[in-house]
Amino acid sequence: MRELENAIQRATVVSEGGVIAPSDLPERVRRAGARRGNGNGNGTRGASPSPPLTLAELERRAIREAIERRAGNLTEAAEELGIGRSTLYRKLREEQAEAAAREAAPEPVPDRR
Repeated sequence: MRELENAIQRATVVSEGGVIAPSDLPERVRRAGARRGNGNGNGTRGASPSPPLTLAELERRAIREAIERRAGNLTEAAEELGIGRSTLYRKLREEQAEAAAREAAPEPVPDRR
C-alpha cells in the first residue's frame, strides 16, 4: 500500500491538469495493473482506452478494495491503508455525501438549438 501511495504522490507532481495517466505511474505499478487483467497490458481496457483516473478516484478505489479485502472490517482496512480509523470514517462520509449530492442534482436539460 505504501508503494502505491508513493506512486500516487509522485504521479500527482508529474501529471498535467490534475489527472493521473498510466504513463505518470512507475513501470512496476503499470505492470501490476496489467497483471490484474485490465485489458491489453498498457493500462487501458479493450480497443478504446479509458480516460485516466483522478487522484480522488484512485483513493476511492484503494479504500473500497481494502475494505473488501478486510471483509468490511474498517479498522483493519485503515491499518492496511496506513491511515487512522477516523480518517477512513471521514473519507467514507464524504464519499456518501458526494454520492447523495450527485443523485439530488437535477438532470441537465439538453440544448435544442
